[in-house]
Amino acid sequence: MTAQGGRIMQSWWVAALICCSVHVGANESRLRAPWVWGQVQHVTDGDTIWVMPQGGREPVKLRLQGMDAPEMCQFWGPQSRAALMGLLPNGHWVMVHRQATDVYGREVAEVYAGGVNVAAWMILNGHAWADERQVRWLALQRQAQWAHRGLFSAPAIRPQDFRRWRGSCHGA
Repeated sequence: MTAQGGRIMQSWWVAALICCSVHVGANESRLRAPWVWGQVQHVTDGDTIWVMPQGGREPVKLRLQGMDAPEMCQFWGPQSRAALMGLLPNGHWVMVHRQATDVYGREVAEVYAGGVNVAAWMILNGHAWADERQVRWLALQRQAQWAHRGLFSAPAIRPQDFRRWRGSCHGA
């Protein structure tokens, strides 16, 4: 592909994503379109953020798809949250690709910051475990484990096992 052809394809994708984002209802707190631009409002923990959809009036609670970060009261929980806050500071624009709604009412979504998949970055840097159903992220987790990055710098317990044995940190 020529450089000009690459720019045209890139421009087409940007235009398509922007068109998708205008379908978000101004009074809706849920994401309507599969792809939405939004601004980070708050990082709750290592895998949950609040995003204000472009043109929206209320922020939406998002669970990052494909990963599970340690609980805040678990080893590496505060560091995981701090890493996500560093990558997604308040006011930062992100592209959200909605996947589903979880049992806690959070929208489950892939989130991209500057073209980087946030879940992949968190896993590769040892701030979260890959969801075992997400085969594409397991290789990133193995790299983090091999390099002893982040939570893999010491024996770590998967968040799902931690919650099963000890419950959640906040009792919810």
